[in-house]
Amino acid sequence: MTYRHIDPTNPKFTAIAPYNFVPLPQRVLFVDEGLDVDGTKVKPWEQHNRFIPGLYSGYIDLQIKNLKPLYIRGPVRKGKNGQWDSRDTRFREEPFMTLEGKPVIPGSSLRGMLRTLYEILTFSKLDGVTNEKPFYRSVGNDRVGKLYRARMVPSNEKPLGGIIVKEGSDWFVRPCKTYRIPYYLIKQVREPRNPNHVPDPKHQYETCQIKIEGSYKVVAVELGDKKKSGSNWKSARLVLTGPANKKKAEFALVETGEAKIPVPEAMIERFNDDDQISQWQQRAFKGGRPNGGIRPNDAVFYRVDSNFKSEDNPKGVVFFGRAQMFRLPYDKSPYDLLPDEHKSDKLDMAQALFGYVGQKRGNTNQALKGRIVVEDAVADTKNFDSPFVPRILSSPKVTTFQHYLTQDSRTQNDRQGPKEQLTSYFKEDKTTLRGHKLYWHNNAEYKDTELKVDQVRNNATSYTQQTIIKPVSEGTVFKGRIRFHNLTTLEVGALLTALNLPEQCAHKLGMGKPLGLGSVKITPELKIVNRTERYENWGSTGEGTNDSSELFTDAFEKMISNHAKASNETTINQNPGLRQIARIDALFQILNWKNKPKASKVRYMTIQNGDPKRFGERNEYKNRPVLPSPYGVIQAAAKPTEWKGEVPVAGKAPTTNSKTTNSKKNKKRRNRKKY
Repeated sequence: MTYRHIDPTNPKFTAIAPYNFVPLPQRVLFVDEGLDVDGTKVKPWEQHNRFIPGLYSGYIDLQIKNLKPLYIRGPVRKGKNGQWDSRDTRFREEPFMTLEGKPVIPGSSLRGMLRTLYEILTFSKLDGVTNEKPFYRSVGNDRVGKLYRARMVPSNEKPLGGIIVKEGSDWFVRPCKTYRIPYYLIKQVREPRNPNHVPDPKHQYETCQIKIEGSYKVVAVELGDKKKSGSNWKSARLVLTGPANKKKAEFALVETGEAKIPVPEAMIERFNDDDQISQWQQRAFKGGRPNGGIRPNDAVFYRVDSNFKSEDNPKGVVFFGRAQMFRLPYDKSPYDLLPDEHKSDKLDMAQALFGYVGQKRGNTNQALKGRIVVEDAVADTKNFDSPFVPRILSSPKVTTFQHYLTQDSRTQNDRQGPKEQLTSYFKEDKTTLRGHKLYWHNNAEYKDTELKVDQVRNNATSYTQQTIIKPVSEGTVFKGRIRFHNLTTLEVGALLTALNLPEQCAHKLGMGKPLGLGSVKITPELKIVNRTERYENWGSTGEGTNDSSELFTDAFEKMISNHAKASNETTINQNPGLRQIARIDALFQILNWKNKPKASKVRYMTIQNGDPKRFGERNEYKNRPVLPSPYGVIQAAAKPTEWKGEVPVAGKAPTTNSKTTNSKKNKKRRNRKKY
């Protein structure tokens, strides 16, 4: 089932971003039964050992001109001294080049760009979607925060504490009892409120002696492993969880001697993933693999739930973290939110042409050889810009669900906005991924104007997120080639449609696409090779002859239009050709180079120093504004009146009782003086 995205109308709750999405198709076009060739169904992807009559082989010559500076980082190479380049990746500013120093667009980059467009145009499955559940940690009073707390502290049962250990290749948690240590008892290790501060490694996990009054109250602390006499003194490990506003205590863990709890290897790997390890963790917990990752004998907090029990997780560990309110995986992954068709092991047109490796088909992993080879594109001239420091870019954040998932924005209002109705990766929500992510062309400032190359290179430890690049200059012309064999008329037409965009459009390649880099214009020239003539005539050179592209593109347009009509796709009837299909028109709108949006409309939002007049906050993300469709960004005259599909629905957040059960706290509030 597909869900349609409904754009916000209030600018305060309308997000801006350098990317947008081409919606998923109402129905995937599968080709398991074959493609039509003169009234007969053929499966050329199963016959690589011969040339099939009625199919086409040949090549497409490409002329590629970069309309903006283009940068694709080059590989590690040996220097003249025979030694491999040992520079950190981010300081290898040279672009991809030949050994003679000519700029190169590697075939892998061209192939990736081409496959994305081919998938969109042929109504193929959305490929490469992660099955890993993203993490969230929200303590706010909105719906997400309420659902987080309901999962993290059900019935006010806080996560447990423990020591994680490794025995051979297996991981376990040794259970501990958790005690809170007021700061006034450990003044010598009190953490400042600077968010960049990391705990002193000398005190982190330090052995200490704590004096207990009653069941939980700690009344005295002595650092060190010298045991104190008395039954109310216990040996513990100090746990420093980092700075936070209004924080008044740290933790101490006392081992209980209970049986250790198995932790699945997959959970350890997920904890060590890049999207889970923060830069703060990398600085505070060095020595792990990767840096900031979990280490044997680290203190952790964890949750258990019988619903999570399995053969490799007999105690039902939900997840674990370094603080009591740690990052928790969502209920669903992006892959879980795909319509079932996109998880099918049936063959689509993109897989049939480009092939696949490790594809789950039935009960086995299989591979399929492609019928297309994309060669490197090489420039004749050596035109490069001077090295510079680009503005910082981070990895995509799928946890920004107000951008990546379909939303119903009709419920927003000036006071509250759409936060309570936003869908996310919760099991209660009915939503799906927005579609294929592409970047707008734009004229944004791509340089970090405050930093110079030497400043960053000579202070690598201070500038940990910056890189240095030396892009290929604007206006450079590259020449490359795509070879193909045994393609049907429809496949050649789809390939040419992906390459020969409408006159006002351009492709995007390389690094820095959100900053406006990498806009290129591709001019293809089709050459068909007559295989019969080539092998019957010894004097044949095997060179291709020019052929009319319209024969192929017209056939493809007719086939895709019929599929879209049968699938009840959203249409824009006043548009010509393929642009009558709304999702294809959305693709061309994003790739529009001639009428690209103003940089201010497709910039990244900011957490600090934002536009309070527009968003109501300096932190432009705070109200979780929703990213509109491409038409909501450009306000095109011809646009769909309403996208087809079900309306996304956000499940209800748990109700909370605002009255505290702590009688002392209530009494303190009643007696508080009013000023």
